Amino acid sequence: MAFKTVLLYPPIADFTQPHPAIPYLAGFLRKQGENVIIKDINIEAHDTLLSEQFLMTCQQMIESKFNQLDNQPFLNLSEHSQYESLMKGLGVDSSIISNIENIKQQFKDPDHFYNYERYEKNVEDLKQALQIISSAYHPMKIEPCEYSTPYFLTCPEDIEEQCKVGINPLYSYYQKHLIPWIQQESPDLIGFSATYPTQILQMFALADLIRNHFPDIHLCAGGAFICRIALQIPQDKHSMLFFKYLDSIILYEGETALFNLIQHLKSNKANHAMGNTILYDRKTSQIYYPSDQTFLEDMDSIPPPDYDGYPLHLYLSPEIVLPYAPTRGCYWNRCAFCHYGATQKGTLKYREKKVEQIIADLDHLNQKYDTNHFSFSVDVILPETVLAIAEEIIRNKRSYLWTTDIKVDDFFTKQNCMTLKKGGCLSVAIGLESANQRILKLMDKGISKDQAQKCICNLSHAGISTQVMTFLNFPTETASEALETIQFIQHHMADISLFTMGDFILHEGAKIYRSPQKYGIARVYYLNHDQLKLLVQYDEKWPSKTQSENVKIDSAYEDIAMQYVPQDFPFVGGVSNNHTLLYFERFGKNILKQVNVDTQNYDIKTFRPQDIPIIRPEIKAISTNYCLSELADVIESNIYSLDQTIQNRNSIDTSVKTYPHKTMYLLIESMNWMETPQEAKFLLGMCNGKNTLQDIVNSIDPNAWNVVSSLLNNLYAYKILDIKP
Repeated sequence: MAFKTVLLYPPIADFTQPHPAIPYLAGFLRKQGENVIIKDINIEAHDTLLSEQFLMTCQQMIESKFNQLDNQPFLNLSEHSQYESLMKGLGVDSSIISNIENIKQQFKDPDHFYNYERYEKNVEDLKQALQIISSAYHPMKIEPCEYSTPYFLTCPEDIEEQCKVGINPLYSYYQKHLIPWIQQESPDLIGFSATYPTQILQMFALADLIRNHFPDIHLCAGGAFICRIALQIPQDKHSMLFFKYLDSIILYEGETALFNLIQHLKSNKANHAMGNTILYDRKTSQIYYPSDQTFLEDMDSIPPPDYDGYPLHLYLSPEIVLPYAPTRGCYWNRCAFCHYGATQKGTLKYREKKVEQIIADLDHLNQKYDTNHFSFSVDVILPETVLAIAEEIIRNKRSYLWTTDIKVDDFFTKQNCMTLKKGGCLSVAIGLESANQRILKLMDKGISKDQAQKCICNLSHAGISTQVMTFLNFPTETASEALETIQFIQHHMADISLFTMGDFILHEGAKIYRSPQKYGIARVYYLNHDQLKLLVQYDEKWPSKTQSENVKIDSAYEDIAMQYVPQDFPFVGGVSNNHTLLYFERFGKNILKQVNVDTQNYDIKTFRPQDIPIIRPEIKAISTNYCLSELADVIESNIYSLDQTIQNRNSIDTSVKTYPHKTMYLLIESMNWMETPQEAKFLLGMCNGKNTLQDIVNSIDPNAWNVVSSLLNNLYAYKILDIKP
């Protein structure tokens, strides 16, 4: 029987478009004649989680857990946050559950997708559906493209926790759907590609489950994030972390390494060191680390990604936007803060395909998958190359539309930008990082503020949407320097279609990590509970900003952020995603500023004495034994103790107890409970459609008109009460 390879893309990641990592591996292996099946577990799992049946089960779990907590004689510290989370889940509009299939379908329907009011409502409903799952499986939290636990990945126990039934919300999907499928396919090797941190816990949970059911299948993992942690974690911890679950790890680029691993497994020869591969011998417990030979793929020998096997109809988008990589690595590779991709330090060596081959690949994908929308999945692309691609598209009279990442460069003249636009360039993401010249020089960006201004202006005037990426708090950055970046965005808002502004994060492998003193860093360290040394911490030699300066910076940021649609990956407003790209195509480069115009009507309505107040039929009211505001105060004043409780895992801190305090809540909008005194129950009971406002006041106290009418008018303003027709 022919050797069979199955490649899996694990949750949690983008559910609006496929990721190209596994399709690239599949394309390469299939070209070599290998039998390869690929499966996007991420999109299939999301489709199952976001189903009426699963959400109903979660809702039942929430009600059961809440009733149990609410009836306890007291709540310990760790139960406070669970109580809050369960209340959020109880506050989700239950109609979302019965309507979830329609919500997903409307993301795929152009009429609903391009109606921003409808789109925005569907995004909010989708998030609330995920909140139901988060509340049911607290303290796990699942959001779009995010999966978090209180521990993340600080020690092997974090992984073991996710391998338990009742802890991991995806476990039932794996057992009911994935395991029977693997049984049917009967592969010899299963490979996982973990590109993002949000996938790592699920990848290990999958590997553990598959190992228990199919101990003879060789399990292999690769991808940018797996590579990073395999290189970063000390080798003496590899066995207990990786090889309890896996048989091999592919480092760096994977096409040739995975092909060689398959040939090795076919040969049944003794294990030995292999290029780009860490190989574990389960019989002898020996680990074979890579030979000196490291593979960097020849781009022209890499076929286009092969998406056959991916359910393209499931992605939440009206158009398939296919990721495609015309280049790999970074041609600059000097930025002090940068370390990403499958490499030990900095970024990968820059390589690119011949332009004629790029067009041939796009032709192939266009014909095979019936799409003309492409996202160039690159670190960055040479200006000369991106122009050559546009010129070749024009010359061949193709109608391809695409987006890419670029570095600020004088090459982006007015004329060249016009050619890019004519050649199908809809949008570019630009890594500006800072608009302060001292910080740019310290980062070794190789650009000036004036160059950035001209580049952005030329692109924008050509009709290309500009997505400007920045971050604050690079070591030694002062408040005035941070404000200079914010002011740059503000001054050039007319030419900036979208911007992001994050916070500096120190990564092992970056220049700044290797030479911290040069960048004003006094100490690099790891927290005590971070056994795997993945979360780098640092202290500056001296504070670069005061607390009051940080408040000023936050305020300045909010002033410009409110001018745009909220930055919300992977939805409209998120940088470098297909929903944003499609909105740019349909409505133009300024759409993210136009749809953010506030059109709400703030007219204040009040009851007249003869009006009959009535509770709106959709309003939900509950009485609880605990007060949320009281619980929040306890959490805030005991945040250190709560952190210690989380780090100690199963230990229960009973030193902090909160006792019952009966409280009434009104659900004024989904997940937004209004706390009201218990006495309000009588007042709301009078709003039964039989009594006028004057009747209600008289029944309480004829002299209390101001107090009672003011309270009822507030409830009217919050749309809890209405006037009976």
